[in-house]
Amino acid sequence: MGKVDLEASSCYICFNRSRAFLRNSHKLLIKKNYGNEMKTKLIKALLSAVFLLTVSLCLFSCGEDEIKINFIVNGEVYHTVKAADKTDIEMPTAPVLDGHTFGGWYLDSTRWSVAFDESYLKNNELSADLFVYAKWITEHEHTPGEFTVLEPASCERDGMRIQKCTECEEIIITEKIEKLGHSEITVSGTAATDTVDGYTDGSFCTRCNSILTEQKLIPAKIFGTDIGSDFFTVSERLLSASVSDEVEEINIKDNVKIYSLASVVISYDMSSEEKILDTAKLSYGTNLFYATVTYEGVTSQYTVSVYRRPVYTVSFDTGCDEKIESQTVKHGSLVLPPKNISNGYSIFVGWYLNGVLWNFEENTPTSDITLVAKWEAKKIMVTFTANDTVYLVLEVEIGAAVEKPNDPEIPPKSSLEGWYIKGTDQKWNFNTPITEEITLEAKIIPVLPGDSL
Repeated sequence: MGKVDLEASSCYICFNRSRAFLRNSHKLLIKKNYGNEMKTKLIKALLSAVFLLTVSLCLFSCGEDEIKINFIVNGEVYHTVKAADKTDIEMPTAPVLDGHTFGGWYLDSTRWSVAFDESYLKNNELSADLFVYAKWITEHEHTPGEFTVLEPASCERDGMRIQKCTECEEIIITEKIEKLGHSEITVSGTAATDTVDGYTDGSFCTRCNSILTEQKLIPAKIFGTDIGSDFFTVSERLLSASVSDEVEEINIKDNVKIYSLASVVISYDMSSEEKILDTAKLSYGTNLFYATVTYEGVTSQYTVSVYRRPVYTVSFDTGCDEKIESQTVKHGSLVLPPKNISNGYSIFVGWYLNGVLWNFEENTPTSDITLVAKWEAKKIMVTFTANDTVYLVLEVEIGAAVEKPNDPEIPPKSSLEGWYIKGTDQKWNFNTPITEEITLEAKIIPVLPGDSL
């Protein structure tokens, strides 16, 4: 039983005593005045007035402005609720009695005709304290039937099933059916490539076929009307490449990359009228083509430049009797240094193109060229002495004649007889080519009396 409110209990006792007094007095007075109908009616009215006065005094003595609801269980106060307004009334927890089922709260305990519930409170105003009574329904032994599924369980929601009595159709058991949970299957994603989109990993349920993890798109590196290539160098709208002279044709379409859902047309002209279906012929030098890429109605055109490196002829002008064969050199390649050559008494300086020394380790031809050998004559020293002193030193190209110098200073009464190879009596002929270093000595002789100087 719940906690009993003492004040509510005293009111209840007062009420019952007044009612009992009225009932007993009524019986006694009627018995004494039996047969006098008028007198009996007066006595009944008097007793009713006394009862009402007693009840009013009882309520007044409580001193309460609040409404009291006394919940009676088996003749005893189970719970009392005080409330200034009916909206503040809270129903107590249902009582329990072995062998019985609680049937609700009622305003009368005989007919059980007026239920005291939320509907009653909603539709009726409360102006005085109330006594409500617990109704008990005697339980009987059920005959369980088969379980019936009212709502099947799904992957994400619990279900429900019930069991009824086969005799009275009353629901005996209501059970929750645990949700099944998803049966997840993973779908492996694919990595994006240069031209094909990829997808992340995903998953779905094999029971309900719902998508658990949505696969997300990984865009290709080359998308829309973009273009790429491992062969060509791509710079904005220009694709360029250089090939050797041996390459006579090229398949441009096979050497470009476009988005997998895009299309490309290779042509000789910008209007794409002269389409290239397979390979394109290449001439030496620069070859221009056009690639037109289309995706979802958007078009982009690229210029394709293929430079076929030409072959050049390099000739050699030795400037002497020796000959050197010409060379065939590819564009961008180096010229091989020719063999060493000689030219008499001259020294070989190098090979020159338009007066500029050719560097065989760096320079490459860009057209047919002729390299010219540059020579420098060898020079040797010719020393002139006079009076055992070096008079003059001249540098002379080998093979050339040395120029006769001015006469040195001669002592008085002497004359210069000529220049001789030092240490010999051989007089030097200044028309003789110089082939080696020599020293020429001035031969000075005395002038005898009578000789003219």
